Amino acid sequence: MLHEAQFFHSAWDEIFEVFGDGTDYDWALEEDDAMAVDDITMKPEMKYQDVSVTSASDWILHTNTLKVFEPSEIRARLLTEDDDYIRIRDIPERMQLVNSSLSESATMATHSPFDISELPAASEWVALRISRRVETDFFLSGSKHFDLLRELIVAVQTSLDYLLCQNLEVPYIWTHRRDYISHFDPTVARGGSVELLTRDELWRVYILGQKYRALVERKKQMESAYTRLNITDEYFENDIQPAIDSIEVVADATEWLSMRYKDQKSDANALRFHDDAEPEERKIKMPSRISAYEMAKKTPVARLAKDFGLSSQDIVLNFFAERKRTFPEDPDVPPLAYAEQYTDMDSTRGIPVEDILKRARMIISTELGRDPLLRKEMRMWFKNAALISVVPTDKGINKIDDHHKYYVSFVILQSSRITFIKISLEFQVSKGQADLSDERVSSIPAHPRC
Repeated sequence: MLHEAQFFHSAWDEIFEVFGDGTDYDWALEEDDAMAVDDITMKPEMKYQDVSVTSASDWILHTNTLKVFEPSEIRARLLTEDDDYIRIRDIPERMQLVNSSLSESATMATHSPFDISELPAASEWVALRISRRVETDFFLSGSKHFDLLRELIVAVQTSLDYLLCQNLEVPYIWTHRRDYISHFDPTVARGGSVELLTRDELWRVYILGQKYRALVERKKQMESAYTRLNITDEYFENDIQPAIDSIEVVADATEWLSMRYKDQKSDANALRFHDDAEPEERKIKMPSRISAYEMAKKTPVARLAKDFGLSSQDIVLNFFAERKRTFPEDPDVPPLAYAEQYTDMDSTRGIPVEDILKRARMIISTELGRDPLLRKEMRMWFKNAALISVVPTDKGINKIDDHHKYYVSFVILQSSRITFIKISLEFQVSKGQADLSDERVSSIPAHPRC
């Protein structure tokens, strides 16, 4: 038995000598165990922002764990906090930026997620503004595809769902979801497919969707400001609010509220939430300049303006109504004689009667000029009736002859309506101006993230 034990011992010695005892690769096994741990906990925290160092010991402590770059180098390497935020979110980059991703000053879009319940209203708003082809082929009675108007609205709503809710890009929708923006007639063997939206119109839907999202957010802010005023205005609630269909009208309505209820507005622009505590009393420095309208509204001339017979609101409503809704009630005496009773007051003593009437007219005209409904109508009139003409300079007259490549564009843009001007003509005119002024058009540099 002792001989056999010596044999096995010597055999194991030979095996260990040839193959080793198995401890040569312990380092690899230990590395595998370490790799099983999350990489984030193994790596030191890397910060690329400014580091505040107050002493030499702090600098030595941060040297091995922090890497500090210049702000320009941080932006060039796409290591800013905004770049990290873009990488974390599973949303295309161009949808997270307000302007182009090729711009050096691109800013983050801070809009909230789009509410799905807004899709029906958004689809109707967008469909009316897509293109002239959609308007003439789908919306006009008896047009080519008037019977497919419902399918068009559904296609626009589906596209907005992909773009605003699911954050899909236009190229992806056009390549992989084109069936949802087309109509197929199974009863027709050939030619039964109708393209409801073209690729350019799909890009237009995306742009209009972003505008509608901004419109909804602006309307919520305006309604919140109106609620904080703690007032009830029937003209604003019944006439102005239903007519708000663009950001410009929202801006006009907000300005109108600020002008009309400036005295009642304590702090309408402050951001407050429903669960916030009541703010402490604080003094806010108001603008030192006061307009002539504000000064006149604080004098008895404002009462004279009301006695003209019709308020600015009634004038606007009569303007839009087919028949007059309100009739003026004129005083029994002439305007000059009626205005004389306001000359004996403290704030108007010594002012001629003609100037008092002029101030009263100024109050009414200012309110008419700030009325959101009237400004919206005048904006539409200008859009539909404005004419544009191109007048060449002396250098253009000499350079652009009958055979010049931009001559046709300059000839077409003579008393042309805005609605019929194409983007290509605008581009050709601007390109012709650049060529005449010998401007160098620099190429767009490649973006590091592209």
